[in-house]
Formats: sequence, structure tokens, C-alpha cells
Amino acid sequence: MENINMFFATEENKKNLKQFLTKIHSIEETTDKGKNKIISSLRLIIGSILNNATEYDKSCQSNIGWIGNQFISSLISYNENADDIWLELQSIFTSAYRFICELEFSIASDLNHDLSQVKKTVDDNLDLFNDIEKSQIHFANLVMPTQVAKRLINHKNISEINLFNERYDSAISMKKTWDDELDLKTKEINQLKDKLDEYKTGFNFVGLYKGFDSLSTEKLKEKAWALRFLIGLGVLALLPATTEIYLFLFDTKLIKDNISIVFYSIFPIVTVQIILIYFFRVALLNFKSIKAQLLQIELRKTLCQFIQSYTNYAKEMKQSDNTSLEKFENLIFSGLISKEDNLPSTFDGLEQIGKIIQSLKSS
Repeated sequence: MENINMFFATEENKKNLKQFLTKIHSIEETTDKGKNKIISSLRLIIGSILNNATEYDKSCQSNIGWIGNQFISSLISYNENADDIWLELQSIFTSAYRFICELEFSIASDLNHDLSQVKKTVDDNLDLFNDIEKSQIHFANLVMPTQVAKRLINHKNISEINLFNERYDSAISMKKTWDDELDLKTKEINQLKDKLDEYKTGFNFVGLYKGFDSLSTEKLKEKAWALRFLIGLGVLALLPATTEIYLFLFDTKLIKDNISIVFYSIFPIVTVQIILIYFFRVALLNFKSIKAQLLQIELRKTLCQFIQSYTNYAKEMKQSDNTSLEKFENLIFSGLISKEDNLPSTFDGLEQIGKIIQSLKSS
């Protein structure tokens, strides 16, 4: 969480730890078994610190800051020839005890068996300590973990972690808002895309529609002229017969006076009549053909207006039933162009007259 300051791992402090360990190894056992266990536990703690100096530096930063220098000073000043060695050892032991208590609180795993036994030895022989050292043991067991936790919680890195969590929650909320907005924008874009596809299709068929419209205009003009020509031929075809009928009914004297002229003019008049009727028939069929073409063009113009919607609908329908729109398509898309073989041939009228003459001869 932070840069670890070396304390126990420094060469000087290691030297002090070794010297103290040498001093207490020379202490003779007393008649009090409890004190002997406390002294053995102290040797165990000092040996553990010496062998795992880096681990203690990492895990015991609080007590190193609180009593580290004082602890090393007490080791240096220890005098194995003092009158009351036990009084000095109590103070050194309770300081060392605080280090293993903080170690137990800081590491993820439990203390090893020997160090765990140290805590049990202290609980069993608490009466051997004076009031000051008892308060130190009480502090190490009950109060110190809270102080260490408070120090860790209020550390600047923990504050940064909390700030990070707040920012993370804010980022998650912001991401959700962005995702919702993105989904909304995506839907809007898809809708615009569909509209643009429709417009594109519409513009594609606008040109085709205009082409059909121009062709329709030309065919309307052609139809108008064909109708005028048809009416003119009809009038001309009826004019000879109408004239003859008028003369026979209202001017018989003129016919009698010019009977020879009338007789010789019958055949040319009949010939002209037949020719006019033939051309009238041709003009009539041409007029009908133009009307059929106009109907087909209008149908194509109508198809251009709904072809895109029809293709989409037909695609969906054919997925479920391939024949559901077959009759509809045959009706809508069937051709309406008139066939040329319906037009009369050039000698069609003469052939009909020949057939009539042959029938009269046979009778």
C-alpha cells in the first residue's frame, strides 16, 4: 500500500537483535516455571524478528512508528548483570509482544504454532507482569488492533481507493446512461436508414416514372391523331354510299339522265369504298393498340409507386408460402401489348370478296 521503510532489516538493527539474543541465552533458568516460559517466548520472538525482518517491517509499520526506536534502545541498554533483570525483561517482552500481535492482525494467514503458543503462555502467566506491563498486554490484545485498523483506514491510499470506488460507481452510472443513449441513437439511426432506403428507392423509380410519363404523353398525342384519322376515314368510307343513297332517294332524274355514267362508275366507287373500309379497319386496330399500350404504361407508372413495398411484402409472404402471390403477380405483371398478327393483311379485303363470289357461283 505504501513504500516500506526498512527497520528490522537494517544491518544495524539486525546486529542489535543478535547481540540481545546472545545476552538472554546466557540467562539461567529460575525456580519459577512461568518466568522461564516468558523468557523462552522472548527468545522465540526476537529470533522470529531476526529471521523474518522484512516480513515484520512490512506488517508492523504501526508499532515500528510508535515504539520501534524505543524497543531497539531497550535491547541495547539491557544489562544482564542488573539487580532486577525480570523488571527489564518484562518491558522488553511486552514491546516484542506488540509486534507479534500486529503481525497476526496484518497477515492473511494465522501465526505459526510457536508464536501462537506465545500468546497462550502470556494468557496463562499474566499475573507475573506488573500493572504497567499488564496494561501493555491488554493494549496489544484489545486496543491496538483498533488503532492499527484506524490508521490503515485513514491512510491516504485508502482514501484514494474510496475515491476510486466513488468514481467507479459514477463511471458505471455514466456508462449505463451512455449505453441507453447509444441504444436510443442506434434506433434513431436505423429509422433514418430505413427512411433513406425508402427515399433512395423512391428516387431510383422517379427517373423510371418520368420516362414512362414522357412515353405516356407521346402516346396520348399519338392516340389523339389516331382518333382524328379514324374519324376522317370513317366519314370518307361512308361518303360514297351516303351520296348514292341520297341520289336514289331525292334526285332520280339526275341518275336517269346519266345512267351510263352511273353504271361505269359503280366499280371504281365500290373499289374505293372497299379500300376506305380496309384502311378504316387498320386505323381502328391501330387506335386500339395505342389504347392498350397506354394502359400498360399507366400500369407501369402505378407499379413504380409501390414496387418497393411490394418487394418487401412479397419476400415475407414467400417465406411462408411460395405460391400465395403467384396469381396476383400473374395478373399485375402480365403484358398488355397488342400483337401485330391481329392487324389485317394488305389483300385481306380482296380475299373476302373472292370467297363471296365463289360461294355465289357454287350456288
